[in-house]
Amino acid sequence: MGGLDKQLRGIEAKKIAFAKKISNNKKSQKKAIQADVIVSEHAILRYFERIHKVDMKNMEKLILPTKIKAEIKKAKGYGKFYLKDDIDNKIYIVVADYIVVTVVDENQPRVDDKEEHAHRK
Repeated sequence: MGGLDKQLRGIEAKKIAFAKKISNNKKSQKKAIQADVIVSEHAILRYFERIHKVDMKNMEKLILPTKIKAEIKKAKGYGKFYLKDDIDNKIYIVVADYIVVTVVDENQPRVDDKEEHAHRK
């Protein structure tokens, strides 16, 4: 009877795994139904690049001028760096691990980043 018990345990394990899979599928379907459709930041970038013909390489140069790169390297890839071409010197970039993560204009009211990006993926 040992072989039959082993088969029954195998069948039971498969039944449990299948039930979990069905449960997960139902949860995924429910989540998909409840989710809002969102626009990714990548899609927004491509929209400006392809539809409005925004030159992204030029945008990159405006955000990260060559002369600021040396400052970032001195700071070991982290910090807040003001854009020198800004007349009031109120616009800066924030860099983390040698990546520009945001641009801030102190003249503009701040938007809560968590709230702003909560709907984006």
